[in-house]
Amino acid sequence: MGSFLTNVHVQSSSIEQVTEVLQQLELRGAWVSGASGKWVTVWDSIGMTRAWDVAQHLSQQLEAPAIAFMVHDSDIFFYWLYDNGRQLNQYNSAPGYFGEDASMDEQNFQPDCDLLKRYCRDETTIEQLESILKMWTAEEAMAGIMPDYAFAEDRLRELAGHLEIATNVADVDYGDLEDEKFRELIGAQWIGKGDPADYPTSCGMETDWIPDDIDYAGIIGAEDNVDADILKFPSCPLHNAATAGDIREIEKLVSEGADIDETNRIMVVTPLAVAAMSSTPEVIRKMVELGADVGKRGPAPESGTPLMMAVSAGQLENVRTLVELGADINEVDRAGNTLLFVTVLHANKAMMELLLELGINREAKDAKGRTALQVIRDQIEGLERVIKMAGENSGGLVQMTDNLKELETLLAE
Repeated sequence: MGSFLTNVHVQSSSIEQVTEVLQQLELRGAWVSGASGKWVTVWDSIGMTRAWDVAQHLSQQLEAPAIAFMVHDSDIFFYWLYDNGRQLNQYNSAPGYFGEDASMDEQNFQPDCDLLKRYCRDETTIEQLESILKMWTAEEAMAGIMPDYAFAEDRLRELAGHLEIATNVADVDYGDLEDEKFRELIGAQWIGKGDPADYPTSCGMETDWIPDDIDYAGIIGAEDNVDADILKFPSCPLHNAATAGDIREIEKLVSEGADIDETNRIMVVTPLAVAAMSSTPEVIRKMVELGADVGKRGPAPESGTPLMMAVSAGQLENVRTLVELGADINEVDRAGNTLLFVTVLHANKAMMELLLELGINREAKDAKGRTALQVIRDQIEGLERVIKMAGENSGGLVQMTDNLKELETLLAE
């Protein structure tokens, strides 16, 4: 799943009031800051798994606007906007990025710029918001059409400016607050339990300690007719153990009846897929020995197989191990793309070399009938057009083009 940047912002003039409301969620690791003037910012140690829920809770209890921001690997920008506890808009800058049905994402995550403008400074225009939030589809990426923003954080910063949220908090993740001088600069206050060192990450893998007995129905309000079970955060002990590479804990959980291939609404990939992204070949071998399915994907549109996730994460040895254990080197995702197309999207030369070594079919075609080599050439052509227009401001694009040309050479051999 890669790295994430998450934070939540609620309109309030009182950090104390925000803190009091957050206590109902029993946050273990959390910081707050009022550096954005009319907005109070919240960083949660497990923000990746529930930033939207925290935003909704704050919005409901304070009867105020709240927005949750998330960035994935500098490639995708998400937000969830609430007012008085009601979700008004959600946004995904790159529908179809993970191979899911892009048309569904485009439908469900369209920016509502007319609505969003109500929360922006007076001089903000609809046209400015539309420019910032123009979606970049996987089809455009494969066709060589590049996004207007090289990094998703750039979108976030520009939108935050229009919302009058300070950029020095908007593009900051929980993990960045380990820097004491920076915390002092933005006036961050610890509102978690114990010591911040006890909760050092926002990777979203610490969900095993989230209490199951919080009265979510009471927090949200019975009049909302919300199913409280939907609002609970499912614990993921097997995923946690797989991420940590804790073989002993994995064996213990499986012996106690845990489903080695479990998924839920938070962890939409299997524990083996999580291990494939972040653990070691030894852990992968043990999990397969315990019955993990090397080809299983979760039910969610964005779910990938262990091999697909290992390729996306650039885990060379894990890819080799999974193929040795029976994973299909020529598997395709839900959009019909092979692992080569995923590698092209990430411009990973070492991964492409490995996939070719392992025998992947370089002539496989995507849903539009193009090979990976044709896709690369389309991307290079598109980038070169953009570079010509950008002139001296195209340094990053030049590097991207050079990387793609290396992939082109590999596939053309």
